Amino acid sequence: MYIDGTKYYFRLGDKNYIILRLKKFLNQYSFVKIKNNLTDTFDKTLQAALSDYQTFRKLKQQDGSLNAEVYSELGSNMTSAEIDQIALRDPVLKKLLYGIGLMPMRVKTANNIPILLKDNVTPIHPNPGKVRILPSNGNTADEAVDKKLAMLFGDEKQKTIVNGANQAGRNKGSDHYLLDNGMVYTIHIFGETGNEFIDVYLPKEFEKPFLSSNANPKDNGMYGVVSINKKTGAVLSFAHLDSIYSQVELNKAWNTKITNSVGSRYIGTIGVSGGVPGYMHSHIMYFVSLKARDESRAKK
Repeated sequence: MYIDGTKYYFRLGDKNYIILRLKKFLNQYSFVKIKNNLTDTFDKTLQAALSDYQTFRKLKQQDGSLNAEVYSELGSNMTSAEIDQIALRDPVLKKLLYGIGLMPMRVKTANNIPILLKDNVTPIHPNPGKVRILPSNGNTADEAVDKKLAMLFGDEKQKTIVNGANQAGRNKGSDHYLLDNGMVYTIHIFGETGNEFIDVYLPKEFEKPFLSSNANPKDNGMYGVVSINKKTGAVLSFAHLDSIYSQVELNKAWNTKITNSVGSRYIGTIGVSGGVPGYMHSHIMYFVSLKARDESRAKK
């Protein structure tokens, strides 16, 4: 789990390739008063240059430090090629430059420990290290299917777990879909312990996603993300992607062009609205068509 991308927030004396690229980028601006020596060291000249940049762009923090706001502002003034070059296939840095929150907005940190905020106010502390997510129901065939689904919709480096084929239960709730036999068929995607803010990916066969125009409550939560397979007409719907609050945010995620090991494309991060600490997840629903999706929504 990344906590606000802290490994990308450098201090004086730190050395990194990213620092060299930032110096080259800042040197092009006339309002940056002190030009930087092209080294990979975070020195006082870079700190001064960042302060000039923050002041000129009227950012909240103008102390020459690096934070998510600065990275987002830098990225908004870079071309996609420049972002690709500096990120060097680094998805976390790429998200910072594209201005995508590494954690949902309803999360703060204290001593590098995430604190979830219910209704943006009430703190809920997670259960670090407490494994609650069971990747198996004991059926070998179901396990094999869910492993493939995890590769398709998640990042194997994040140890994504999917409960799809082995999903069992009749807990309809307000945000699950049911089969005719009454069994829940909503797919759930988690991190290993149920506390991770893992990434969610859209299979490459599906088109650029869009935010549902009627996301709450019919689309399983506040932020229903929808995509269509142009060839087959099939529909995938995602809920509880808490890094996505608007079509603008969804476009930013899509434009990163980040892919997983099987070519699925990054569309967001799971979050607080899907479950509770120790059981944080997103939902994935498959429909054979938009018509079938609308019919299922009407029955909810």
